[in-house]
Amino acid sequence: MGAELVGGVSLAAGFLTPLAAMILVGQLIVIIAKSHWANGFWNRANGYEFPLSLLGGTVAIGLIGPGAISLDALDGFALSEEFRIALFVVGVVGGLLTLAVPTLTRKPADEAAAHN
Repeated sequence: MGAELVGGVSLAAGFLTPLAAMILVGQLIVIIAKSHWANGFWNRANGYEFPLSLLGGTVAIGLIGPGAISLDALDGFALSEEFRIALFVVGVVGGLLTLAVPTLTRKPADEAAAHN
């Protein structure tokens, strides 16, 4: 929830936009996989349609930049396109690692109990 709050407010204000987008991309990947994927695509069934659209918008803002009316533009904060892409990749990898860690750290006894 902290990532959603801090990342969302930062993205909305245009403050450290590429970093906020990186945080939100990772968080949205986890949200889609853990909470919405099993329900299918459509939002009416609590599917992943809405979080996927948020992910798309976040990626677009993160890669394009915050625009002229933002705190980043006010203080002159800008990153190169390559660095913004690298932050996007870090967000994706971070989200996927967050999903993988419980599987990778599961003990054999836990796996046997899960199958019974």
